[in-house]
Amino acid sequence: MFFGQPVNVARYDQQKYEVFEKLIEKQLSFFGGRKKSTCRATVSTTPTCPNTKTYFISNLKYQTLLDSIQGRSPNVALLPLVSIPELETWVETWSFSETIHSRSYTHIIRNIVNDPSVVFDDIVENEYITARAEDIACYYDDLIEYTQYYNLLGEGVHNVGGKPVTVSLRGLKKNSISA
Repeated sequence: MFFGQPVNVARYDQQKYEVFEKLIEKQLSFFGGRKKSTCRATVSTTPTCPNTKTYFISNLKYQTLLDSIQGRSPNVALLPLVSIPELETWVETWSFSETIHSRSYTHIIRNIVNDPSVVFDDIVENEYITARAEDIACYYDDLIEYTQYYNLLGEGVHNVGGKPVTVSLRGLKKNSISA
């Protein structure tokens, strides 16, 4: 599934692991058309108590950032390592789903606050939100960096930025498990 030959043609008629097709179908079933949802229900159920509204918006900010990370990172980190089409398609579907989540939170924020730019600016400036996001992003970042070393330098001990870096397939596999 990983670390083999690069993926070629996606053959949906021949799949070694049917579980990925089932996961993809299930993931896609969660999404109705955009026309099926409105913000009326969201706006009418948005908390009006200031403390509750603060928690609600804080959660939306955190979810927006996390789903933005999850919308990009699996593709960047995992696709270079994938070696079967059905897994490649599932990673793409997973990332797409996370992007839709992030866009949904964005849509909610735009409809419940007067100046959404204040909320969006705080997402990347708020140290608590960025610290929580870093707890997840660091694993992807490490895998992406190590994969680049592996692809560009090959196995062995290399001098990168004045520091020795040991690159091996085992190390790459270890990093991929962490991500």
